[in-house]
Amino acid sequence: MNPFKPKTTDDSSPEDKSVIGRNSFWSAPKFSLRRYILIAGGLLVLAGGIVLLAASPSTVSPTNCFSSPGSCGYPDPAYHNVGATSTCSSLTSEPNGYTASTAGETVQNMNITGSLTIAAPNVTVNNVCVTASGNSGNMAVWVDSNATNLLLEHSTFAGASSSGNGVIDTGVWNAPNASGVTAEAIYITNAAEDWHGSGTLNDSYLQAGATFSNNEGISHNEDVYLSDTTFSANHDTLLNSTGQTAVLFGDNDGGGDNGPGDNHWTVTNSLWAGGGYTFYPQAGATSVGSSSMDIENNRISNAYYPNIGYYGFMYPGETPVPPHVSSDQLCAGAGTKWTGNVLDSNNATISCTGNIGAPGSGDGGGTTT
Repeated sequence: MNPFKPKTTDDSSPEDKSVIGRNSFWSAPKFSLRRYILIAGGLLVLAGGIVLLAASPSTVSPTNCFSSPGSCGYPDPAYHNVGATSTCSSLTSEPNGYTASTAGETVQNMNITGSLTIAAPNVTVNNVCVTASGNSGNMAVWVDSNATNLLLEHSTFAGASSSGNGVIDTGVWNAPNASGVTAEAIYITNAAEDWHGSGTLNDSYLQAGATFSNNEGISHNEDVYLSDTTFSANHDTLLNSTGQTAVLFGDNDGGGDNGPGDNHWTVTNSLWAGGGYTFYPQAGATSVGSSSMDIENNRISNAYYPNIGYYGFMYPGETPVPPHVSSDQLCAGAGTKWTGNVLDSNNATISCTGNIGAPGSGDGGGTTT
């Protein structure tokens, strides 16, 4: 590869693909590599003093990715990069739900009406549609406590409709916190809550916020709900269209108050929007405890609400007796990494506590790396 010419998307080709062109001075015999020097900033100075400006890759970040996540490279069902790879109607029908009860089983190419229950370890779910309904207590995917090392990939988990009885409680329910649960390129929609419990989520699209009413009132809404556990997400689209609860919500002490923080969040390279407070990392905790959060290089949109979440970006903490830990304390915690997070509309930096700086400014909050 010529070290002096601008990089292209494929430098392995034997052909010269410089922006100047194949039939230019790069291949002309009267010029040699010894007769020009590459200057920082893309200038080429020839021996005779001629200065050329070489093209360089763009470093301009996109804005307003919320309106079309796929156009910015994020997961987006409109771009067919998440969910089942086949149309649901073309898959083998399973009208009464399905239970995977054999260790190592592969569940694939199914269109399931009802729920999918995972009751064995090392199960793989691929190219599957699950459509459920029934509001509170009804899930698309149930993960049993022994369903360790579950892989969910290229599948769609949805409520039957976006309102009324067709809305489901949760897309993937891992309340037992079975270890090793991983999802790749999944699509969850028409759910009040998308994911409950520990796990790893990559390259997926979660749309929370479908609401239903029951005797207990309006449903709890969030993309991810944790309690005393660990969750990792990379390169995902995480949306909550309501001003209720959060995009990312973490309870402590089994869902109660008065315990130290013990949720561990890693969220990187993702697009977030909505919720009451967009981020509730340690709700109800009285101290930072063992908690940690690694939040890096995310694009966070205020398209649903001017303050990002209905009330703001990060839950600030409260002062009952005993007091809840504050967002300032969490952001200053030894287990916090916060860097490269920007507002979708203009690339202004968002600090850990939700302050928005000028485009290109420093992080202004949290422990940066």
